[in-house]
Amino acid sequence: MKHLKIYEDYSDEEIDSILSDLERVGQVKSVRISCLIKNLVPQQLTNPSWWSEYLEVFAIVNFADRGTDEANKRFALEKIKKGEFEQNLESLSPDKAEVMEKENIRKTALTSSTLDDFLSRVADQFVGVIFRLWEDLVEKYLETKSPKEVEEFFSIAYWRSTPKKAWDEIYKTMSPEIRIRVK
Repeated sequence: MKHLKIYEDYSDEEIDSILSDLERVGQVKSVRISCLIKNLVPQQLTNPSWWSEYLEVFAIVNFADRGTDEANKRFALEKIKKGEFEQNLESLSPDKAEVMEKENIRKTALTSSTLDDFLSRVADQFVGVIFRLWEDLVEKYLETKSPKEVEEFFSIAYWRSTPKKAWDEIYKTMSPEIRIRVK
Protein backbone atom coordinates (compact mmCIF):
# COMPACT_ATOMS: atom_id res chain seq x y z
CA MET A 1 0.00 0.00 0.00
CA LYS A 2 2.91 2.33 0.70
CA HIS A 3 3.94 2.10 -2.96
CA LEU A 4 0.40 2.77 -4.16
CA LYS A 5 0.21 5.92 -2.10
CA ILE A 6 3.56 7.11 -3.40
CA TYR A 7 2.50 6.25 -6.96
CA GLU A 8 -0.68 8.32 -6.58
CA ASP A 9 1.37 11.36 -5.54
CA TYR A 10 3.19 11.46 -8.88
CA SER A 11 1.90 13.50 -11.81
CA ASP A 12 1.53 11.85 -15.24
CA GLU A 13 4.66 13.68 -16.41
CA GLU A 14 6.69 12.39 -13.45
CA ILE A 15 5.50 8.83 -14.06
CA ASP A 16 6.41 9.14 -17.74
CA SER A 17 9.85 10.40 -16.75
CA ILE A 18 10.37 7.48 -14.35
CA LEU A 19 9.23 4.95 -16.97
CA SER A 20 11.52 6.54 -19.58
CA ASP A 21 14.47 6.34 -17.19
CA LEU A 22 13.71 2.69 -16.43
CA GLU A 23 13.34 1.97 -20.15
CA ARG A 24 16.78 3.46 -20.88
CA VAL A 25 18.43 1.11 -18.39
CA GLY A 26 16.51 -1.90 -19.70
CA GLN A 27 14.06 -2.32 -16.82
CA VAL A 28 10.88 -1.52 -18.74
CA LYS A 29 9.75 -2.72 -22.15
CA SER A 30 9.28 -0.12 -24.83
CA VAL A 31 6.31 0.06 -27.16
CA ARG A 32 6.09 1.26 -30.73
CA ILE A 33 2.61 1.91 -32.07
CA SER A 34 2.21 2.55 -35.79
CA CYS A 35 -0.97 3.67 -37.52
CA LEU A 36 -0.95 2.43 -41.11
CA ILE A 37 -3.03 3.07 -44.16
CA LYS A 38 -2.69 1.97 -47.77
CA ASN A 39 -2.02 4.79 -50.19
CA LEU A 40 -4.29 3.74 -53.05
CA VAL A 41 -3.93 5.19 -56.52
CA PRO A 42 -6.79 4.32 -58.90
CA GLN A 43 -5.10 2.97 -62.03
CA GLN A 44 -8.23 1.33 -63.39
CA LEU A 45 -11.89 2.19 -63.35
CA THR A 46 -13.18 -1.31 -63.14
CA ASN A 47 -11.87 -2.92 -59.96
CA PRO A 48 -10.38 -1.45 -56.76
CA SER A 49 -7.98 -4.38 -56.44
CA TRP A 50 -6.25 -3.15 -59.59
CA TRP A 51 -5.16 0.04 -57.87
CA SER A 52 -1.54 0.44 -56.93
CA GLU A 53 -0.95 0.31 -53.20
CA TYR A 54 1.83 1.64 -50.99
CA LEU A 55 1.81 1.21 -47.24
CA GLU A 56 2.00 4.57 -45.48
CA VAL A 57 2.80 5.01 -41.80
CA PHE A 58 1.15 8.23 -40.71
CA ALA A 59 1.65 8.13 -36.94
CA ILE A 60 4.50 6.45 -35.06
CA VAL A 61 4.63 6.71 -31.28
CA ASN A 62 7.38 5.28 -29.05
CA PHE A 63 7.07 5.12 -25.26
CA ALA A 64 7.50 2.91 -22.19
CA ASP A 65 5.05 -0.02 -22.01
CA ARG A 66 1.86 0.66 -20.06
CA GLY A 67 1.16 -3.04 -19.48
CA THR A 68 -1.75 -3.79 -21.82
CA ASP A 69 -2.58 -3.09 -25.44
CA GLU A 70 -5.57 -0.95 -24.42
CA ALA A 71 -3.48 1.13 -22.00
CA ASN A 72 -0.82 1.51 -24.70
CA LYS A 73 -3.44 2.61 -27.25
CA ARG A 74 -4.88 5.17 -24.84
CA PHE A 75 -1.44 6.59 -24.13
CA ALA A 76 -0.53 6.67 -27.84
CA LEU A 77 -3.71 8.62 -28.62
CA GLU A 78 -2.83 11.18 -25.95
CA LYS A 79 0.64 11.60 -27.45
CA ILE A 80 -0.85 12.03 -30.94
CA LYS A 81 -3.26 14.65 -29.56
CA LYS A 82 -0.23 16.59 -28.32
CA GLY A 83 1.51 16.24 -31.69
CA GLU A 84 4.17 13.93 -30.22
CA PHE A 85 4.47 11.48 -33.10
CA GLU A 86 6.54 10.82 -36.20
CA GLN A 87 5.39 10.28 -39.77
CA ASN A 88 6.77 8.23 -42.63
CA LEU A 89 4.89 9.53 -45.66
CA GLU A 90 6.89 8.65 -48.74
CA SER A 91 4.60 8.52 -51.74
CA LEU A 92 1.62 10.78 -51.09
CA SER A 93 0.22 12.95 -53.81
CA PRO A 94 -0.47 16.59 -52.81
CA ASP A 95 -4.22 16.04 -52.34
CA LYS A 96 -3.62 13.09 -49.99
CA ALA A 97 -0.76 14.84 -48.22
CA GLU A 98 -3.16 17.52 -46.96
CA VAL A 99 -5.25 14.89 -45.16
CA MET A 100 -2.12 13.29 -43.70
CA GLU A 101 -0.28 16.45 -42.65
CA LYS A 102 0.73 16.48 -38.99
CA GLU A 103 -1.66 19.23 -37.90
CA ASN A 104 -4.68 17.52 -39.49
CA ILE A 105 -3.72 14.22 -37.82
CA ARG A 106 -3.45 16.00 -34.46
CA LYS A 107 -6.84 17.74 -34.93
CA THR A 108 -8.47 14.45 -35.88
CA ALA A 109 -7.02 12.83 -32.75
CA LEU A 110 -8.49 15.63 -30.60
CA THR A 111 -12.00 14.67 -31.78
CA SER A 112 -11.43 10.92 -31.24
CA SER A 113 -12.23 8.94 -28.11
CA THR A 114 -10.06 5.89 -28.86
CA LEU A 115 -7.12 5.05 -31.12
CA ASP A 116 -9.40 2.80 -33.20
CA ASP A 117 -11.90 5.66 -33.60
CA PHE A 118 -9.01 7.95 -34.60
CA LEU A 119 -7.82 5.48 -37.24
CA SER A 120 -11.34 5.17 -38.61
CA ARG A 121 -11.70 8.96 -38.89
CA VAL A 122 -8.37 9.35 -40.69
CA ALA A 123 -9.28 6.48 -43.02
CA ASP A 124 -12.61 8.15 -43.86
CA GLN A 125 -10.81 11.39 -44.76
CA PHE A 126 -8.33 9.45 -46.87
CA VAL A 127 -11.08 7.47 -48.62
CA GLY A 128 -12.76 10.77 -49.48
CA VAL A 129 -9.67 11.91 -51.39
CA ILE A 130 -9.31 8.57 -53.20
CA PHE A 131 -13.03 8.50 -53.99
CA ARG A 132 -12.80 11.95 -55.61
CA LEU A 133 -9.81 10.77 -57.69
CA TRP A 134 -11.82 7.73 -58.81
CA GLU A 135 -14.85 9.92 -59.62
CA ASP A 136 -12.68 12.16 -61.80
CA LEU A 137 -11.38 9.12 -63.69
CA VAL A 138 -14.92 7.80 -64.17
CA GLU A 139 -16.19 11.17 -65.36
CA LYS A 140 -13.43 11.52 -67.95
CA TYR A 141 -13.89 7.93 -69.09
CA LEU A 142 -17.69 8.20 -69.43
CA GLU A 143 -17.58 11.49 -71.36
CA THR A 144 -16.62 9.52 -74.46
CA LYS A 145 -19.19 6.73 -74.05
CA SER A 146 -22.71 6.29 -75.37
CA PRO A 147 -25.66 6.15 -72.95
CA LYS A 148 -25.82 2.36 -73.37
CA GLU A 149 -22.11 2.02 -72.52
CA VAL A 150 -22.57 4.26 -69.47
CA GLU A 151 -25.48 2.13 -68.25
CA GLU A 152 -23.44 -1.02 -68.81
CA PHE A 153 -20.45 0.46 -66.93
CA PHE A 154 -22.54 0.94 -63.77
CA SER A 155 -24.47 -2.34 -64.05
CA ILE A 156 -21.51 -4.71 -64.57
CA ALA A 157 -19.97 -4.34 -61.11
CA TYR A 158 -22.08 -4.30 -57.95
CA TRP A 159 -19.72 -1.90 -56.19
CA ARG A 160 -20.00 0.75 -58.92
CA SER A 161 -23.80 0.92 -58.81
CA THR A 162 -23.93 3.64 -56.10
CA PRO A 163 -21.44 6.08 -54.61
CA LYS A 164 -21.92 4.48 -51.15
CA LYS A 165 -20.98 1.04 -52.45
CA ALA A 166 -17.92 2.44 -54.24
CA TRP A 167 -16.90 4.28 -51.03
CA ASP A 168 -17.26 1.08 -48.98
CA GLU A 169 -15.23 -0.92 -51.50
CA ILE A 170 -12.42 1.64 -51.45
CA TYR A 171 -12.43 1.58 -47.62
CA LYS A 172 -12.19 -2.24 -47.57
CA THR A 173 -9.34 -2.21 -50.08
CA MET A 174 -7.43 0.32 -47.98
CA SER A 175 -7.53 -1.81 -44.77
CA PRO A 176 -6.28 0.66 -42.13
CA GLU A 177 -4.59 -0.93 -39.12
CA ILE A 178 -2.78 -0.31 -35.87
CA ARG A 179 0.42 -2.25 -35.19
CA ILE A 180 1.72 -2.58 -31.65
CA ARG A 181 5.24 -3.83 -31.11
CA VAL A 182 6.56 -4.38 -27.60
CA LYS A 183 10.35 -4.71 -27.27
